[in-house]
Amino acid sequence: MKCRFGNLFAVSLFVCGAAHAQFVVDQVDAIQSDEDIRVQVDLDLNLTDATERALSHGVPLIVVHEIALNQRGWLWSRIEQRTSVRYRLRYHVLSGRYLVDSNEAVLNTFRSVSDALEFIDSTSVTFDVSARHADHSVAVRSRIDINALPAPLRPTALFSPQWQLSSDWSQWPINELSTN
Repeated sequence: MKCRFGNLFAVSLFVCGAAHAQFVVDQVDAIQSDEDIRVQVDLDLNLTDATERALSHGVPLIVVHEIALNQRGWLWSRIEQRTSVRYRLRYHVLSGRYLVDSNEAVLNTFRSVSDALEFIDSTSVTFDVSARHADHSVAVRSRIDINALPAPLRPTALFSPQWQLSSDWSQWPINELSTN
């Protein structure tokens, strides 16, 4: 009996460890000029075995980068503007290449999934602003859009830690453009 519990414990550690691929916000550079705020986001995106297996079997993955311009208040922050950038990552079986597209236009093709993720993990957006607020910040997160998966796969994805790929929201300050 003791050996069975030990094996069960080892298997549970293996399963939990395999699900630890994550999306991480590495760096955000937000620079404000007179009329806008330019945001450059760099992420570290890693897929789990389940998501890579589904991708290689023809299931497209939608990666969403959400970026919000926040104004800090006394008790809480208020979202002033919000945008999202959506990338569809899919595997083309006949060519053996990974395709990345946005708004149905193919942006690029890659030989490996890691090369495709490296392309997706950097994005930039611009917010139009009318006045400088010292208490602005930028919040960023990235995630897999589980609702965009094929219907038969959604229940599994909703409850499996292998499919819970999402970074936490992270706050970043806004730097003012120096005009030296």
